[in-house]
Amino acid sequence: MLFSKVMHELSIAQEIIHIVTAQQAQHGFEKVNIVRVRAGALSGIEPESLRFSFEVVRQGTVAAKAVLEVDIEPMALVCRQCGFSIVDSHGPTCCQKCGSVDMKVDAGGELDVVSLDVD
Repeated sequence: MLFSKVMHELSIAQEIIHIVTAQQAQHGFEKVNIVRVRAGALSGIEPESLRFSFEVVRQGTVAAKAVLEVDIEPMALVCRQCGFSIVDSHGPTCCQKCGSVDMKVDAGGELDVVSLDVD
């Protein structure tokens, strides 16, 4: 399981570097100091594994010395019965308003590069 987890984060880190180099080609900056990503609580991202993987794949790129900042966002759930919205890091088993267990995940599985600090 550990190997597959590291491979998951490694492929994500490679995609982050792909995004960074595409932005460099578009905007012409010389160096990336900080890469900020936002990951939903349901994305399956382990921040430390992602940082480690990023350190491996950043070598020889414009982000060779960049720091990866990972912000984990809580999930957003919506009750299908009453429409009540819940933001939670753990995932409640039922709606806090009507008690229904018919909940829909509205957000929490995404992973986005939100900003780059560049020179």
